[in-house]
Amino acid sequence: MEVALGLGDGAHRAIRIADARPDLVDRVVFTSTALGRPGEVDAPGFSGSTEVLYALMGLMRRDYRSGLRQMLSGSAGGDEDFERDRAEALGEIVPQEAAIGYLEAWIAGGSVDVARRLGDRLTVLAYPGNAWFPLEMYESLRDALTTACFEVVDDGPMTRPELTAPILLRVSEPAKG
Repeated sequence: MEVALGLGDGAHRAIRIADARPDLVDRVVFTSTALGRPGEVDAPGFSGSTEVLYALMGLMRRDYRSGLRQMLSGSAGGDEDFERDRAEALGEIVPQEAAIGYLEAWIAGGSVDVARRLGDRLTVLAYPGNAWFPLEMYESLRDALTTACFEVVDDGPMTRPELTAPILLRVSEPAKG
């Protein structure tokens, strides 16, 4: 593999593999700020607030489907039907215990220091309209990852993959040598 695309918690894994085995993963592109908060204090957005994350964890334990809907709120550019359908689909295939474990690992799995070591081998893909990961959060991440490349697109890779594909192709060129 030459370029890894990390979505959500996949960013942690892609960055750690690229750091440990650059022969397998030369470059990483990730979306959202799944790396954790770059500083010691809370960052902008719902995911940047420790209190909000603990509230979400509690909601997922009490009412799993409502927790999934809250987690997806704002992720599809305001398309509530899409978000509701996606939450229902996730609820059918992902057991509650697994989702809670995944969220706990995501909260605890900060990878900012590892990402910093990748330098210009790292591309951060930002897009507006996600209350969990607002563009302001990317600015604080930009301060922590000063040599990484930052790209802004109109929407995320799940809803608009045609916006992400050209970036992946461009990023993969140096990896091909």
